[in-house]
Amino acid sequence: CLYAFFDLTRGIPTDILDIEDQLFLCELAGTRLRWIGRLNECIERMRWVAESVRRHDLDGAKAIVASRYIAECGLLMADCVRAEKDAQAAVRLARESGNWIDQVAALTIRAQALHFLGRRDESLKLFAEGERQQQTSFSDEPLLTSVRAHRYHEALLDDGQHAEVLRRSDQLLRPRRRHRRSADEGAGR
Repeated sequence: CLYAFFDLTRGIPTDILDIEDQLFLCELAGTRLRWIGRLNECIERMRWVAESVRRHDLDGAKAIVASRYIAECGLLMADCVRAEKDAQAAVRLARESGNWIDQVAALTIRAQALHFLGRRDESLKLFAEGERQQQTSFSDEPLLTSVRAHRYHEALLDDGQHAEVLRRSDQLLRPRRRHRRSADEGAGR
C-alpha cells in the first residue's frame, strides 16, 4: 500500500488519495518507519504532504495540525532552525484559531526548537506560557503532561533546575498514585 502510494521517481505522494488521506498515511508510515529506525526514508514525503495541507488550508484546523507536524519533522531531523520557523507559524495559526490545545502544542514545539538552538531563556518562557495557557483553559491539569512535560523537564534540567523537575514530577505522579491506591482498596488489596 505504501509503495503504491508514493511515486518513488519523484519522491512525493501520488494524487490517488485526497490530501487528508495522504497526511494520515504519511503519519502512519512515519510512525512505523521511526519504530524500525528508518524515518529518514519518508521525512521529506511527510513534510510535502503536510505543506500541501497547510497550503490548501482545508478547514483551518488542519492547517494548524499540519504546521505543527512540519515543525515536528524538523525536530526529528535535527533541523532546529527550520523547526523553530515552522513552529512559529504554527503558534501564529493556533493563536488565531483560539484553540488552547493547539496553542499549547505549538508553543511547546517551538520552545523545544529554541532549546535545541541554545536560546534557553526564550525556550523556558514559552514552556511557561504554554503551561499558563493550559492552566487557564483546563484547570484539572495545572502542569504540562506527556511529551510536553518531558520537553519542558529536559529544558529545565539543562538549565540546572533539578529540584524543580523533581517537584513537578512528584506533582504529576501524585494523582496517579492516589488513583492506584483507590483501585487497590476497591479490589480488597
